[in-house]
Amino acid sequence: MKWLSPRNRIAMGLTGAVVAVICMARAFGLIPDRTTVETQSRAELTETIALSCSGIMINGDLPTLTSYLDGVVARNDGLLSSGVRDGGDRLMLEIGEHQEHWDLKQREKSSDSQMFVPIFSRANEKWGTVELRFKPLRKPGIQGILDSLGFGLIFFAGSSSFLVFNFILKLVLKHLDPSRAVPRRVRDALDNLAEGLMILDNRSNILLANNSLSIVLGKEPDELIGINSRKLDFLADENGNLPWFTALSEKRLVSNARVRLADTDKKERTFLANCSPLLGHNGGYCGVMVTFDDVTQLEESRTQLREARDAADAASQAKSDFLANMSHEIRTPMNAILGFTDVLRRGMEDNPDQRIEYLNTIHSSGNHLIELINDILDLSKVEAGKLELEIREFSLPMLLHETIHVLSARAKEKGISLNYEVVGSIPQNAESDSMRLRQVLINLIGNAIKFTEKGGVKLRCGFDNDTLEFHVIDSGIGMTDEQCSKIFEAFSQADTSVTRKFGGTGLGLSISKKFVEAMDGEIRAESKIGVGSNFIVRIPLVVSNPTQLLDQTGCLNLVKAQSKSSGSSKMRKLNTGTVLVVDDGETNRSIVSLVLRKHGIRVLEAANGQEAIQRIESEPTIDVVLMDMQMPVMDGYTATQLLRQGGSSLPIIALTGNAMQGDRQKCHDAGCTAFLQKPIQIDELVKLLGVHLGFSEEYLGSSNKRLPSQKEKKAAEPSAKPQTVPKLDAWTTTLPMDDEEFRKIVEKFVEDLPARVDQMTQMLHEQDFEGLKSQGHWLKGAAGTVGLGKLTAPAKQLEKSASENDMEACGSALKLILGLISVFAMPTTESKSAEAVCLV
Repeated sequence: MKWLSPRNRIAMGLTGAVVAVICMARAFGLIPDRTTVETQSRAELTETIALSCSGIMINGDLPTLTSYLDGVVARNDGLLSSGVRDGGDRLMLEIGEHQEHWDLKQREKSSDSQMFVPIFSRANEKWGTVELRFKPLRKPGIQGILDSLGFGLIFFAGSSSFLVFNFILKLVLKHLDPSRAVPRRVRDALDNLAEGLMILDNRSNILLANNSLSIVLGKEPDELIGINSRKLDFLADENGNLPWFTALSEKRLVSNARVRLADTDKKERTFLANCSPLLGHNGGYCGVMVTFDDVTQLEESRTQLREARDAADAASQAKSDFLANMSHEIRTPMNAILGFTDVLRRGMEDNPDQRIEYLNTIHSSGNHLIELINDILDLSKVEAGKLELEIREFSLPMLLHETIHVLSARAKEKGISLNYEVVGSIPQNAESDSMRLRQVLINLIGNAIKFTEKGGVKLRCGFDNDTLEFHVIDSGIGMTDEQCSKIFEAFSQADTSVTRKFGGTGLGLSISKKFVEAMDGEIRAESKIGVGSNFIVRIPLVVSNPTQLLDQTGCLNLVKAQSKSSGSSKMRKLNTGTVLVVDDGETNRSIVSLVLRKHGIRVLEAANGQEAIQRIESEPTIDVVLMDMQMPVMDGYTATQLLRQGGSSLPIIALTGNAMQGDRQKCHDAGCTAFLQKPIQIDELVKLLGVHLGFSEEYLGSSNKRLPSQKEKKAAEPSAKPQTVPKLDAWTTTLPMDDEEFRKIVEKFVEDLPARVDQMTQMLHEQDFEGLKSQGHWLKGAAGTVGLGKLTAPAKQLEKSASENDMEACGSALKLILGLISVFAMPTTESKSAEAVCLV
C-alpha cells in the first residue's frame, strides 16, 4: 500500500516509540494526569482553607468564618458545598447543601471529591474539621476508564507525532544536505518549537535559526543566517570551548552542555545545549544541529536554595559558637562557687569576716552565672549572631576585687600569687557593660593562671583621658610573636603541645576580643618565651562623677566597707501597706508572705487569677499585687489584662520562672508594671516594692546566726549510728533552718512533696502530658523558693519533655526527681542532735 512507504513506516515506528515513552512516563508518574493534578490542587485548597479557618477560630469569629467559606464556595466552580464540624461531630456551619452532598460513611481519609482537614484552636489543640465537597473528577462508565488511562493524551500524542514525523521526514529526506537553502515551510515548522534551534555548517556559520533563538539574541532570524557562531555572545566554558565546536571537530553527539548568554536585557541566561552532527547526501558530516533548553529559572532556584542552605548553616554555626562560648564562660564562676562552698561546708574558714567574704564571692559568682544563662536562653541574640551591651553604672573597685576573689582559689591551688594594683587613681563609679568587662578580666586572668607554673599574676588598672586600661601580667611560659598574632582566634592556642599539657578549647581570648571590640575598645598581647605575657585592654569609659577618684588605699577601704555592708542581713524596712500575693504554689506564697510580714506588711493571698480579681474587688486597701503568670483556672496574663480593662491602676509585679527575653515583653504587653524572675531574690523584691510602698527609717535586725562548722557537726553526730550509702549524695535546703518560720515553710513543702510526686507518676502512667507540664512548672519555681534548688533542673526538664509529649524523657526526669527526694535530708532543730532525717 501507498501509506506503507518507508517514510510512513519510520514515522509509525517513531510514533510508537513516543507512545511507549509516554506510557512509561505515566506508569512512573512522570506525567501527571488531569485527575491527579486536580486532586492535588483541591488538597492544597483544602489545606489553605483549614489554615485560614484555624486563624479565624483562634479569635472565635464565627460570622467571619461563615463569610469566608461562602466566598470560597462561590468562587470555585468545582466546589459544591462546605461545612465545619466541631470535636463532637456536630455540623456547626453549612455552606450550600452540604448535609445532602456529604457522605458520612467516608470518614477515614479524604478522596478527590470529598476532603476534610482538622482546624486548631489557640491552644494548638484540634477544635474541629472543615469539610469540602467537590464535583467528581472521573466520569462514569467506559469514558471514565479511558480518561483514567490517559487515552486522550496517548491518542493525541500518537496522532500528532505521526503527522509531525511524517512531515519532517518528508522534508529531511528531500533535503538531506543542510548546506543548501532551507525552504520556508521547514523554517516555519521549526519556529513553532519552544526551544531555541540553529543549524551550523562545518565552518560554524549559521544556516538556520528559529524564532525562539532569535528573540533571545535580539535579531531577526534572517539576520542570523550566514553569521559565524563565534560572533554570538555565548560564554565559553573554562577550557574556552563551546559544545557545537566539539561536536563538529570530534564528529560526535554532545548532550546537555551548559552554556551562558547575555540576552537583550543584559541578563545572563543559562541553557542546556544538545548538538547533533548532520550527515550530507554523500554520507559525510556537513554540519551540526544545536537545540537550546532555557534552564535559567532552574539555575536561579538552585542558587537561591544554595544561599538558603548557606544561611541556615551560618545560623547553625552562630548558635554552636554562642553555646560553646557560654559553656566556657560558665566554668569559671562555677569553680568559685564550688570551691568556696566546699570550704564553708568543711568549716575551713578562719573567722566570721572571712566567711562573709566567701559568701559574697559565691553570691557574686551566682549572679554572674544567672546573667550568662539568660544570654544562652535569649535566642534572639543567637539568631543575630551578636550580643547586645547593657550599659549601666557600676563600682569599678568592687569589680576588681570580686574578679580577683573569684579566681583566687585557683591561684592558691597552683601555689602562685594573684593580686591587683591601681596605678594613680581610678573612678569610683562608671558606666559600661560591667558583666562583659568582668568576663574579659576573668578570661584573661584565668588564662594567665593556667599558663603560669611559678611566680604570680597581677592585674594592673589605670585611668587616663576617659580611657580605662588594664594590664594582666604573668610570669608564665610566654609566646612567640607569631603565636601572639593568632592567640585571639577561636579554638586557637599556641600549639598542640600547649593543648595537651594545659587543656582548654582556646575560646576565652576569642570571646574577650569580641567583647572588647563591642565596647569600642582594643586588646593586644605582648610576650616573650620563658619570661611571661602581658595582655593590654583599653576601653573608653563614661565616668559618673569625675571628682570621685580613688587610689589604691581608697579602693581597698571602699571594698572593705561595701563587703561588710553587703555581708550584713540588715536592710531598710518597707513602709506598711497591703500586698496581694497571687501564686498557685502554696510554698511560693508562704515564703514571699514571710518576707513581707517581716517588714510589717499586711499580706493577702490568692491561688489563681480569678481569686485575685475577686480579692481586688473586695479589698480596696490593696497597694501592690505580686502576680504569678502561669496558674490554673486563670493565668496571670489574663488576670492582668482583665484588671487593666476594668480600669485598675494597681501596680502589678509579674513573677515567672521563664527567663526568655520575650517573656518580659509579654508581661509588659499584658499590663504588668514590673517583672521578677523566679527564684525570687529577696533584695530585688524589697527594692522593687520600695518603689511603690516607700521605705521607713527603720532597719530589719540581723537574723544571722553562726552555723556550726563541719568539725562541730561531726562532733555532735552519734558515732554508733549506722550509715547507708545512697546512689546520690545526701543534700538539704539552703534556707536558714534556725529560723522557725522558714523551717515551717520547708517542712510543709517536704510533707506535701511525696503526694505531688505520686500524682506526677500517675499522670505519667495515664500519659497526661498537660498535667505533667503543669506540675513540672510548679516544682521548677517552688523548689528554688524553699531552697531545694537541686529539684529545679529535673523539674524544668519534666516541663519541657511533657510539652513535647516525650514519655521516655518525662520518665527519666521523674526518676531523677524521685532519686533526689530519696536522699533529701531535713536538718533537725538545735534542741535535738545534728542528725539529718531523710525523706523517703
